[in-house]
Amino acid sequence: MSLKTITASVGEGCPNIPADVATVQYLLNCVPASNGGLLRALKIDGFAGVVTIEAINRFQKANFGSSDSRLQAGEATFSELKKYDPLPFSAPVIAPNSSVSEKMDPSKMNRGVGKSIEGGGIKARLYA
Repeated sequence: MSLKTITASVGEGCPNIPADVATVQYLLNCVPASNGGLLRALKIDGFAGVVTIEAINRFQKANFGSSDSRLQAGEATFSELKKYDPLPFSAPVIAPNSSVSEKMDPSKMNRGVGKSIEGGGIKARLYA
């Protein structure tokens, strides 16, 4: 039994708070492929994009026969997912550069595209 929790639902059409998404991504990475896990680990970035939602779908279909593309604390999918946590008493997973109350805003995802930095004789383009 893992002590990791989420505060809001994660998946398609959900609040997708980055800290919650990062926790789900970590837990999905713990699931063996034979139990609905992935062959290639998810990047733990706190963003519930297509790959993360597909991973939720795969896990739900393998374990419950159908999928609704989302999960939340206290429900069957999250409870089943926590069973695979190899470090159930470790600290919660934290999404990089996010706070617990911050929600992912897709409109801000490409804010650095095309901006250039010049400094110290080095020129670079940001794609963050």
